[in-house]
Amino acid sequence: ENDGDGFDPGDVGTRDYDDATDQSGKRHAPRAGTLVKVLGMVVLVELELLVRRFVFEGGGFVSDNIDPSIFSTAGIGGRAGPYRLDVGQELVMLTEEQKEEVSEEWHNKARQMADEAYAHRLSELKMSAHDESEYRRLLQPVEAQISAFRLVLQSHEAKERERSWQKQQTQGELDEMRLVDGIAGARNIYRRRAMAEETGGEQVLPKRIKFVMDCSGSMYTFNRIDQRLQRLMEASIFIFESFAGFEYKYEYAMVGHSGSGPEAESLVAWAKPPKSAKEQLAIVKQMAAHAQYSHSGDHTLEATDRAIKDVLRKPADEYYVFVVSDADLARYGISPAAWNKILMQDKRVNAYVILISSNTDEAETIKSGLTAGHGFVCDHNDLLAVTFKQVFSVTMLRNRK
Repeated sequence: ENDGDGFDPGDVGTRDYDDATDQSGKRHAPRAGTLVKVLGMVVLVELELLVRRFVFEGGGFVSDNIDPSIFSTAGIGGRAGPYRLDVGQELVMLTEEQKEEVSEEWHNKARQMADEAYAHRLSELKMSAHDESEYRRLLQPVEAQISAFRLVLQSHEAKERERSWQKQQTQGELDEMRLVDGIAGARNIYRRRAMAEETGGEQVLPKRIKFVMDCSGSMYTFNRIDQRLQRLMEASIFIFESFAGFEYKYEYAMVGHSGSGPEAESLVAWAKPPKSAKEQLAIVKQMAAHAQYSHSGDHTLEATDRAIKDVLRKPADEYYVFVVSDADLARYGISPAAWNKILMQDKRVNAYVILISSNTDEAETIKSGLTAGHGFVCDHNDLLAVTFKQVFSVTMLRNRK
């Protein structure tokens, strides 16, 4: 019978084992494995709390005498957390020396946990339906800029199709430069206006563009402060939408770099841009997820070097590399001069750096150490797409005759 406190004795026992004739008092005794399972669950819960406090929440035990914002920050600024979780806590960045106090065994375990959590997050993204409102939220801030830039692309295409003089023709207007040839009996001494398609010349190769996007942990950590990750996602939508329909002229690929590696994420393969809003949204969600679960560290220089070498793998009309970074380089002892040397290593490649950061002083320092015109600072939400448009319009789209 229920004793009135909501507890049913039958819930503990195993009624299929009940024996009505049993007078031993063991009618509702639990199965052999039940107690073990209960105790096991308690142990697992306690272990999970322990792991969460030590690893997931930044790498330090919390007590009444320790400021939780320093060592227990849910991975934001903590020293051994496998990933980041922004729940509105105070942002306190520990030094690399403080992080190194944690054993390598813990760091390896944290990386493993991050990879597993990231894989699970990606599986969730694949299963989720396309969220139209979320896509519109990313598209709206750059929609006007997309329209303006597409007009630039269309204008450039129109210029390439302008009528031009075709020489050595057998009819048309006399070419004064070939009068002597005409006296000698040559018949192809005329010129006439014709469209480029009428010349029968070899098709112009597409321009190859490699985008290297910063998907490092600091992009997620400081997004609350300056919306750098949000702007990166908006800029990616800007790229996808702007070049849609111009794939035969502009072939591009996109990778994400972070502490996990120089090409930690292959976001867009060469000549395989996203074909729908759903595919675009999946890519930018993948970028955001990677930033949350990426390993600590920096591979900006190696990512730049690989991009320059990769873009040259196929013949093209022109080569371009755009590296997006949040300018958090001094922390890892990376100098602007070292970056610039890699950036300018091949004259065939037009390589540019776009710096996203609320720390404009460090960003400006990096910019000043790069070759003039190859570094841009974007410290406002609407500047990133504008900068891409500026670079494309001034450099890539200039008519080189």
